[in-house]
Amino acid sequence: MSAIILYPNFHKKMIRAIIGFLAVVAGTSIYIVTHISFFLFFSIAATALLVYLIIRAFKNQPVLILSTEGLESFMSITAKEKIGLIPWREIINVRSIKSFGFIKAINIYCTPEFIATKDIHHQSKNSKFRDRFVIQLSNDELKMTHEELYSLLIKEWNKYK
Repeated sequence: MSAIILYPNFHKKMIRAIIGFLAVVAGTSIYIVTHISFFLFFSIAATALLVYLIIRAFKNQPVLILSTEGLESFMSITAKEKIGLIPWREIINVRSIKSFGFIKAINIYCTPEFIATKDIHHQSKNSKFRDRFVIQLSNDELKMTHEELYSLLIKEWNKYK
């Protein structure tokens, strides 16, 4: 079977770029009026984010690849370089979660052995969570709902684990 390749939704990416542009304009305008350095920093950070969003909007790279070997996420800036392919056998759990009551995400929990093979700096001081590695996936960039993405992940994980 061929891999399932999920591409980003161009309209969602352009809306993010417009919001980024508005943040740059707002931060710069407030700095010009008030001369408070926080707003200058905010404007510089917003400009960097805007440039990243514009570059990402015009690159037609996949966001998520589900193959017989495992999953590969490109949802964050460094996901491919730091994590790469996650074999299905290294995934121990997949959960749909809500943060703050309204932000939906999908947590993918990996085995401690998989974590040990990656250059991932785990910051949990709680020993209960130190051997867990969680990848969060979201449908923010996709042309599908959270529920559709979760169902697809569960189906593929159960098929190949």
